[in-house]
Amino acid sequence: MVVTPRVMKYTGKPNYLRRMIGIIVCGSPIILFAVSLIFGLFHFRTPNPTGVGLIAGSIFISIFNFYLSFVREFIYRLCHGSMDGYRFISGIPLIATFSAVVGGILSFGSVLAPVLGLTTIAFDTGGLFGFMIFTWRDSSFWDWERRQ
Repeated sequence: MVVTPRVMKYTGKPNYLRRMIGIIVCGSPIILFAVSLIFGLFHFRTPNPTGVGLIAGSIFISIFNFYLSFVREFIYRLCHGSMDGYRFISGIPLIATFSAVVGGILSFGSVLAPVLGLTTIAFDTGGLFGFMIFTWRDSSFWDWERRQ
């Protein structure tokens, strides 16, 4: 019996289903924090200290990821004049987003938690939303279809 491998083939047109799933999955933390913020504005709740602590810790991780993605490279280029010898470091992917989401679920309905959570999502280059932003124009990732 001969098994033929499945081949990924670029079709030349956008795969809207795959992109829509990507938007839903990668945008779900933003939706969680937006709904929590709207709920918190109308129904005041005291934030859960554990949830806010998780989100506060995730802010530090997201700022560290932002530093490694943009600031470190800029400082190296200023100091050395070129990018020769520069080592790229990936940081801590997904940890900040996941801990912010858990903290957002624990502190759902407070105003402080979603504001901190949205700050985390904005600066986390290694999170789901950052992944979607940085790969959106890459048609080799989003628009390939599996052909038999």
